[in-house]
Amino acid sequence: MLGLAYVRQVTEHWGWGAALEMEAFGDHHDRLGILVVPVSYFLNERWRLLAGPGIEFRERGERDHFVFRIGAGYEFELGKHFTLSPEAVIDFVEGGTTVYVLGFALGYGF
Repeated sequence: MLGLAYVRQVTEHWGWGAALEMEAFGDHHDRLGILVVPVSYFLNERWRLLAGPGIEFRERGERDHFVFRIGAGYEFELGKHFTLSPEAVIDFVEGGTTVYVLGFALGYGF
């Protein structure tokens, strides 16, 4: 999957955002994409926990499913504005499916 995410840190420890991921490299349980709106808790300048609701988009003719995502990420600085963050998340999909996701996020701070 390929995705785009936005995280806005609003206090020292709390933030919110959105993530949109779309299928790009194969078949993942009929999942075409996912849109999640997580809340983030920043443990420190590097570690972040996240949790939030979303919707999983399915193949045409199939009903979309509610998703609840939890996860964690660690941020590495790559110069003045850029970061690289390995992330591990778990999506609990309506109907009993659980999807495990490992990924990398390239970030730009402004």
